[in-house]
Amino acid sequence: MNKNKVIDLDKELTELRESVSHVENKSEILLDDIESTSDSLAELQERLLHLGIAKKSLVVTEDNITKEISELNYVIKDIDHSKFGGDVSLTVIDLIVSVVSGIVASVIDIVFVGTPEVVKIYKGGENFDGSILTKAIRSLGQGDDTLSGMLDWCCEKCKVPYDISAKKGVVIPNNHRLRNFAHDPLIGMLFAIVDIIMGTGTFVDNKGNLRIVVNPKDYPQNEKVLALIYYFGHLLSDVCTARGLPIPGFVLTQFFAGEDDSSVAAIAEQMYRDGYDLRHLASMSTPVLVKNLVIEIYLSLLRYNNEVILTLAEKEIINNKNEIYRYKLRLMSDAVCCGGNVLKFFIPPTMGNITALNISEWISLIQNSIVNLRYQIRDKSIEQVIFNREIISDNWNTIMKSR
Repeated sequence: MNKNKVIDLDKELTELRESVSHVENKSEILLDDIESTSDSLAELQERLLHLGIAKKSLVVTEDNITKEISELNYVIKDIDHSKFGGDVSLTVIDLIVSVVSGIVASVIDIVFVGTPEVVKIYKGGENFDGSILTKAIRSLGQGDDTLSGMLDWCCEKCKVPYDISAKKGVVIPNNHRLRNFAHDPLIGMLFAIVDIIMGTGTFVDNKGNLRIVVNPKDYPQNEKVLALIYYFGHLLSDVCTARGLPIPGFVLTQFFAGEDDSSVAAIAEQMYRDGYDLRHLASMSTPVLVKNLVIEIYLSLLRYNNEVILTLAEKEIINNKNEIYRYKLRLMSDAVCCGGNVLKFFIPPTMGNITALNISEWISLIQNSIVNLRYQIRDKSIEQVIFNREIISDNWNTIMKSR
């Protein structure tokens, strides 16, 4: 027998024993890890059952956002570090549609809405310049048609005690509707009913103080019973007159009176005299309606979502995302058309005329900004749970496939 061969075999057996020992150590570590993982899974299952997730669907409401759910999210994050987005991003096509709709709205605002420069009233008639759309709207109720007849009838039948057009230190014919609370389309109903019952008028005077003026004239007793009907009838009768009705909420500007024409009250009154009234508000709303219509057509034709919804929670989350997707498109479009409105404010022939500002576009920008901000700062706990559940499911499927 070869001595060298025996020595080599002994060496190989020694190395094999060491390898087996190493494998045994590794196996013990692996078994410990499996046992630890099993304990973690058992704890996780127990917490899921405690939360009721295994028994019922999650509905995305604030009531379901509990301390246990938040803690559960952190536990799962320690196991898997996949990134949770939860936000809605706009594509290049989305941005193009938003910008184009905003540009279309700006063109309508500059060309058709224009700027009400001056309203000249003479012998019951008027000469209005500066806005094609508003001029067309102001022509309604000024002829011998049915609408004009109905408005004339309302004017004759629905006389009210708060319609005081002249009071020293309080109102004159040119501003009595602007300073009268009952003539405000937004907050006027309550004041109008009280004034009809009490035989008074509620105004803001020249100094920005609240004034209640008693009307000495007698009005039929049945008018107090039918105060709401008389209010709406009188409101209709004033819409198509030369001065028209003020923009909703504009009466509040009269509290900010000053000593000169630079006060908020004086500027608002001059805007009203120049034709910045309810009819011009309808004209200013046209660009906003058009851009929103363009976005809705885009959403219905090109962004149809036929994804199958499995749970109430997933359905709620997707509905929220679809809704915020719409508002993001609107917000981008608002930014463009408001930029166009700023350009309109500075370029000739406007050159800084305050009536060039389109209040409808700026209100739309503020509203959509608030909606988007609320979505960004929302509580994402429930959405995180759904996302984590999908991670667990994907990882489990990967493990099963590798067996």
